[in-house]
Amino acid sequence: MAGSTHRRRVSADAARRRLLLAAGGALLPPAGTVHAQAQTALRGVLVPYLSTRTLLAVHEPIRRHLQAHLGRPVEFFTARNMLLLARSVRAHEQPLALVPAHMARLAASDWGYSVLALPTEDSAIELIARRPSRLDTPATLRGRRIATADPLALATLVLQRWLRTEQLTEAVELVEIPLLNAALIALERGEVDVMLMASGQLRTIEDLEPRGIVTIANLGRTARPCWTAAPELPPAEAAAVRQALLTYTPADRPGAAGGASFIEATAQRLEAYEPYAAQLRRLLATAR
Repeated sequence: MAGSTHRRRVSADAARRRLLLAAGGALLPPAGTVHAQAQTALRGVLVPYLSTRTLLAVHEPIRRHLQAHLGRPVEFFTARNMLLLARSVRAHEQPLALVPAHMARLAASDWGYSVLALPTEDSAIELIARRPSRLDTPATLRGRRIATADPLALATLVLQRWLRTEQLTEAVELVEIPLLNAALIALERGEVDVMLMASGQLRTIEDLEPRGIVTIANLGRTARPCWTAAPELPPAEAAAVRQALLTYTPADRPGAAGGASFIEATAQRLEAYEPYAAQLRRLLATAR
Protein backbone atom coordinates (compact mmCIF):
# COMPACT_ATOMS: atom_id res chain seq x y z
CA MET A 1 0.00 0.00 0.00
CA ALA A 2 1.27 3.45 -0.81
CA GLY A 3 2.35 5.77 1.98
CA SER A 4 3.94 5.00 5.29
CA THR A 5 1.12 2.89 6.73
CA HIS A 6 2.79 0.14 8.73
CA ARG A 7 2.09 -3.52 8.02
CA ARG A 8 2.85 -6.38 10.33
CA ARG A 9 2.67 -10.03 9.36
CA VAL A 10 1.08 -12.38 11.88
CA SER A 11 3.33 -15.39 11.52
CA ALA A 12 0.95 -17.85 13.18
CA ASP A 13 -1.32 -17.66 10.16
CA ALA A 14 1.30 -19.21 7.89
CA ALA A 15 1.32 -22.32 10.04
CA ARG A 16 -2.47 -22.60 9.85
CA ARG A 17 -2.36 -22.59 6.08
CA ARG A 18 -0.24 -25.75 6.15
CA LEU A 19 -3.05 -27.77 7.63
CA LEU A 20 -4.26 -30.53 5.29
CA LEU A 21 -7.70 -32.03 5.25
CA ALA A 22 -7.36 -35.81 5.20
CA ALA A 23 -10.34 -36.30 2.88
CA GLY A 24 -12.05 -34.13 0.31
CA GLY A 25 -9.20 -31.77 -0.52
CA ALA A 26 -5.77 -30.41 0.35
CA LEU A 27 -3.35 -27.66 -0.44
CA LEU A 28 -2.40 -27.16 -4.06
CA PRO A 29 -0.66 -30.21 -5.54
CA PRO A 30 2.69 -29.79 -7.24
CA ALA A 31 2.55 -28.13 -10.65
CA GLY A 32 2.36 -30.64 -13.48
CA THR A 33 0.26 -33.21 -11.67
CA VAL A 34 -3.10 -31.77 -12.67
CA HIS A 35 -3.24 -32.68 -16.34
CA ALA A 36 -2.08 -36.25 -15.68
CA GLN A 37 -4.93 -36.79 -13.24
CA ALA A 38 -7.61 -34.86 -15.12
CA GLN A 39 -9.15 -38.08 -16.45
CA THR A 40 -9.95 -39.34 -12.97
CA ALA A 41 -10.92 -36.18 -11.10
CA LEU A 42 -11.97 -32.66 -11.94
CA ARG A 43 -9.97 -30.30 -9.73
CA GLY A 44 -10.81 -26.85 -8.52
CA VAL A 45 -8.93 -24.30 -6.44
CA LEU A 46 -10.68 -22.15 -3.82
CA VAL A 47 -9.87 -18.61 -2.78
CA PRO A 48 -8.16 -18.79 0.65
CA TYR A 49 -9.65 -16.82 3.53
CA LEU A 50 -10.24 -19.53 6.14
CA SER A 51 -8.13 -22.33 7.54
CA THR A 52 -7.90 -25.13 5.01
CA ARG A 53 -10.04 -27.55 6.99
CA THR A 54 -12.82 -25.00 7.47
CA LEU A 55 -12.66 -23.74 3.89
CA LEU A 56 -13.02 -27.20 2.41
CA ALA A 57 -15.80 -28.11 4.80
CA VAL A 58 -17.73 -24.96 3.85
CA HIS A 59 -17.53 -25.87 0.15
CA GLU A 60 -18.17 -29.58 0.61
CA PRO A 61 -21.87 -29.33 -0.36
CA ILE A 62 -20.93 -27.70 -3.68
CA ARG A 63 -18.23 -30.31 -4.29
CA ARG A 64 -20.70 -33.14 -3.71
CA HIS A 65 -23.26 -31.48 -5.97
CA LEU A 66 -20.79 -31.06 -8.81
CA GLN A 67 -19.59 -34.63 -8.43
CA ALA A 68 -23.12 -36.00 -8.57
CA HIS A 69 -24.16 -33.76 -11.47
CA LEU A 70 -21.04 -34.40 -13.57
CA GLY A 71 -20.76 -38.11 -12.80
CA ARG A 72 -17.04 -37.91 -12.06
CA PRO A 73 -14.87 -37.26 -9.01
CA VAL A 74 -14.41 -33.63 -8.03
CA GLU A 75 -11.62 -32.46 -5.73
CA PHE A 76 -11.12 -29.03 -4.20
CA PHE A 77 -7.81 -27.52 -3.15
CA THR A 78 -6.69 -24.18 -1.85
CA ALA A 79 -3.54 -22.08 -1.89
CA ARG A 80 -1.54 -20.75 1.04
CA ASN A 81 -2.25 -17.16 0.06
CA MET A 82 -3.66 -14.98 -2.71
CA LEU A 83 -0.33 -14.61 -4.48
CA LEU A 84 0.03 -18.37 -4.86
CA LEU A 85 -3.62 -18.60 -5.87
CA ALA A 86 -3.04 -16.04 -8.63
CA ARG A 87 0.08 -17.82 -9.82
CA SER A 88 -1.75 -21.15 -9.88
CA VAL A 89 -4.61 -19.67 -11.88
CA ARG A 90 -2.26 -17.89 -14.27
CA ALA A 91 -0.40 -21.18 -14.85
CA HIS A 92 -3.69 -23.03 -15.49
CA GLU A 93 -2.80 -25.59 -12.82
CA GLN A 94 -6.46 -26.37 -12.06
CA PRO A 95 -9.33 -26.63 -14.56
CA LEU A 96 -11.65 -24.77 -12.19
CA ALA A 97 -11.00 -21.79 -9.93
CA LEU A 98 -13.21 -19.98 -7.44
CA VAL A 99 -11.64 -16.53 -7.31
CA PRO A 100 -12.61 -13.00 -6.24
CA ALA A 101 -14.19 -10.76 -8.82
CA HIS A 102 -11.09 -8.71 -9.63
CA MET A 103 -9.03 -11.87 -10.19
CA ALA A 104 -11.82 -13.36 -12.29
CA ARG A 105 -11.76 -10.23 -14.43
CA LEU A 106 -7.99 -10.52 -14.82
CA ALA A 107 -8.19 -14.24 -15.56
CA ALA A 108 -10.76 -13.62 -18.29
CA SER A 109 -8.93 -10.70 -19.89
CA ASP A 110 -5.30 -11.88 -19.57
CA TRP A 111 -5.19 -15.61 -18.92
CA GLY A 112 -7.81 -17.05 -21.26
CA TYR A 113 -10.35 -18.11 -18.65
CA SER A 114 -14.10 -18.20 -19.09
CA VAL A 115 -16.33 -16.97 -16.29
CA LEU A 116 -18.92 -19.62 -15.45
CA ALA A 117 -21.10 -18.44 -12.58
CA LEU A 118 -21.22 -16.03 -9.70
CA PRO A 119 -23.33 -15.98 -6.53
CA THR A 120 -26.73 -14.32 -6.71
CA GLU A 121 -25.87 -12.25 -3.62
CA ASP A 122 -23.07 -9.75 -3.32
CA SER A 123 -21.16 -8.81 -0.16
CA ALA A 124 -20.87 -5.68 1.89
CA ILE A 125 -17.25 -4.85 2.72
CA GLU A 126 -17.30 -3.84 6.36
CA LEU A 127 -15.14 -2.78 9.24
CA ILE A 128 -16.23 -4.46 12.46
CA ALA A 129 -15.31 -3.96 16.11
CA ARG A 130 -16.14 -5.51 19.43
CA ARG A 131 -19.41 -4.49 21.01
CA PRO A 132 -19.84 -1.90 22.46
CA SER A 133 -17.65 0.36 20.35
CA ARG A 134 -17.08 4.09 20.21
CA LEU A 135 -15.45 3.81 16.79
CA ASP A 136 -18.49 5.17 14.99
CA THR A 137 -16.94 7.65 12.53
CA PRO A 138 -13.89 7.52 10.24
CA ALA A 139 -12.14 10.09 12.42
CA THR A 140 -12.31 7.78 15.45
CA LEU A 141 -10.13 5.26 13.61
CA ARG A 142 -7.07 7.50 13.81
CA GLY A 143 -4.30 5.73 15.67
CA ARG A 144 -6.17 2.42 15.60
CA ARG A 145 -5.00 -0.99 14.43
CA ILE A 146 -7.01 -2.60 11.62
CA ALA A 147 -6.75 -6.30 10.77
CA THR A 148 -6.75 -6.58 6.99
CA ALA A 149 -7.17 -9.48 4.63
CA ASP A 150 -4.50 -10.73 2.24
CA PRO A 151 -2.85 -7.74 0.49
CA LEU A 152 -4.11 -8.97 -2.90
CA ALA A 153 -7.68 -9.55 -1.71
CA LEU A 154 -10.45 -7.45 -3.21
CA ALA A 155 -11.60 -6.36 0.26
CA THR A 156 -8.11 -5.07 1.05
CA LEU A 157 -7.99 -3.02 -2.15
CA VAL A 158 -11.45 -1.60 -1.34
CA LEU A 159 -10.20 -0.67 2.14
CA GLN A 160 -7.14 1.06 0.74
CA ARG A 161 -9.29 3.17 -1.57
CA TRP A 162 -11.62 4.05 1.30
CA LEU A 163 -8.71 5.06 3.55
CA ARG A 164 -7.39 7.37 0.82
CA THR A 165 -10.84 8.92 0.41
CA GLU A 166 -11.13 9.49 4.16
CA GLN A 167 -7.50 10.74 4.37
CA LEU A 168 -6.65 7.99 6.85
CA THR A 169 -3.85 6.25 4.96
CA GLU A 170 -1.17 7.65 7.26
CA ALA A 171 -3.34 7.60 10.38
CA VAL A 172 -3.97 3.89 10.94
CA GLU A 173 -1.86 0.79 11.35
CA LEU A 174 -2.75 -2.12 9.11
CA VAL A 175 -2.09 -5.57 10.54
CA GLU A 176 -2.13 -8.26 7.86
CA ILE A 177 -4.07 -11.32 9.06
CA PRO A 178 -5.26 -13.12 5.92
CA LEU A 179 -7.34 -15.81 7.65
CA LEU A 180 -10.74 -14.82 8.94
CA ASN A 181 -10.47 -17.24 11.86
CA ALA A 182 -7.23 -15.70 13.08
CA ALA A 183 -8.44 -12.13 12.58
CA LEU A 184 -11.49 -12.78 14.76
CA ILE A 185 -9.28 -14.17 17.50
CA ALA A 186 -7.03 -11.10 17.30
CA LEU A 187 -10.08 -8.85 17.56
CA GLU A 188 -11.41 -10.75 20.57
CA ARG A 189 -8.06 -10.52 22.33
CA GLY A 190 -7.75 -6.81 21.69
CA GLU A 191 -4.66 -7.25 19.52
CA VAL A 192 -6.43 -5.16 16.89
CA ASP A 193 -9.17 -2.57 17.31
CA VAL A 194 -11.03 -3.22 14.07
CA MET A 195 -11.07 -5.90 11.39
CA LEU A 196 -11.99 -5.96 7.72
CA MET A 197 -14.60 -8.45 6.61
CA ALA A 198 -17.01 -9.21 3.77
CA SER A 199 -20.56 -9.92 4.88
CA GLY A 200 -20.61 -13.21 2.96
CA GLN A 201 -17.64 -14.36 5.00
CA LEU A 202 -19.38 -13.24 8.18
CA ARG A 203 -22.24 -15.64 7.52
CA THR A 204 -19.84 -18.49 6.80
CA ILE A 205 -18.75 -18.72 10.43
CA GLU A 206 -21.57 -20.23 12.48
CA ASP A 207 -20.55 -18.97 15.91
CA LEU A 208 -20.05 -15.27 15.19
CA GLU A 209 -23.09 -13.94 17.02
CA PRO A 210 -21.84 -14.76 20.55
CA ARG A 211 -18.64 -12.86 19.78
CA GLY A 212 -20.48 -9.57 20.21
CA ILE A 213 -19.28 -7.75 17.10
CA VAL A 214 -20.73 -4.65 15.49
CA THR A 215 -20.31 -3.07 12.05
CA ILE A 216 -18.78 0.39 12.36
CA ALA A 217 -18.31 1.26 8.68
CA ASN A 218 -19.65 -0.03 5.37
CA LEU A 219 -17.10 0.48 2.59
CA GLY A 220 -19.34 -0.58 -0.30
CA ARG A 221 -20.57 -3.75 -1.95
CA THR A 222 -18.74 -6.17 -4.24
CA ALA A 223 -19.50 -9.36 -6.10
CA ARG A 224 -18.58 -12.47 -4.21
CA PRO A 225 -16.02 -14.99 -5.56
CA CYS A 226 -17.10 -16.55 -8.84
CA TRP A 227 -16.29 -19.75 -10.67
CA THR A 228 -14.00 -19.66 -13.69
CA ALA A 229 -12.72 -22.31 -16.08
CA ALA A 230 -9.25 -22.58 -17.59
CA PRO A 231 -9.10 -22.76 -21.40
CA GLU A 232 -7.83 -26.36 -21.18
CA LEU A 233 -11.23 -27.48 -19.89
CA PRO A 234 -13.19 -28.62 -22.98
CA PRO A 235 -16.18 -26.34 -23.75
CA ALA A 236 -18.67 -29.16 -23.22
CA GLU A 237 -17.25 -29.85 -19.77
CA ALA A 238 -17.20 -26.16 -18.88
CA ALA A 239 -20.84 -25.92 -19.95
CA ALA A 240 -21.69 -28.94 -17.80
CA VAL A 241 -20.01 -27.34 -14.78
CA ARG A 242 -21.88 -24.10 -15.39
CA GLN A 243 -25.18 -25.94 -15.59
CA ALA A 244 -24.38 -27.83 -12.40
CA LEU A 245 -23.65 -24.60 -10.57
CA LEU A 246 -26.85 -22.99 -11.84
CA THR A 247 -28.87 -25.93 -10.52
CA TYR A 248 -27.21 -25.95 -7.10
CA THR A 249 -29.71 -25.37 -4.30
CA PRO A 250 -28.11 -24.76 -0.90
CA ALA A 251 -29.67 -26.74 1.88
CA ASP A 252 -29.12 -24.22 4.66
CA ARG A 253 -27.18 -21.16 5.83
CA PRO A 254 -28.31 -18.87 2.99
CA GLY A 255 -25.80 -16.20 2.06
CA ALA A 256 -22.77 -18.08 3.38
CA ALA A 257 -20.19 -19.46 0.97
CA GLY A 258 -21.62 -22.98 1.15
CA GLY A 259 -25.15 -21.59 1.04
CA ALA A 260 -24.79 -19.60 -2.17
CA SER A 261 -26.85 -20.07 -5.28
CA PHE A 262 -25.48 -18.97 -8.64
CA ILE A 263 -26.37 -17.14 -11.82
CA GLU A 264 -24.65 -17.31 -15.18
CA ALA A 265 -21.70 -14.96 -15.43
CA THR A 266 -19.70 -13.47 -18.26
CA ALA A 267 -16.61 -11.30 -18.37
CA GLN A 268 -18.87 -8.32 -19.14
CA ARG A 269 -20.56 -8.70 -15.76
CA LEU A 270 -17.20 -8.04 -14.17
CA GLU A 271 -16.33 -4.86 -16.08
CA ALA A 272 -16.87 -2.76 -12.98
CA TYR A 273 -13.87 -4.52 -11.39
CA GLU A 274 -11.42 -3.54 -14.10
CA PRO A 275 -9.76 -0.84 -11.90
CA TYR A 276 -9.14 -3.44 -9.22
CA ALA A 277 -8.02 -5.99 -11.83
CA ALA A 278 -5.53 -3.42 -13.15
CA GLN A 279 -4.25 -2.87 -9.61
CA LEU A 280 -3.94 -6.62 -9.10
CA ARG A 281 -2.04 -6.90 -12.39
CA ARG A 282 0.48 -4.32 -11.16
CA LEU A 283 0.85 -6.00 -7.79
CA LEU A 284 1.48 -9.39 -9.37
CA ALA A 285 4.10 -7.89 -11.68
CA THR A 286 6.13 -6.69 -8.69
CA ALA A 287 5.36 -9.47 -6.19
CA ARG A 288 8.17 -11.60 -4.85
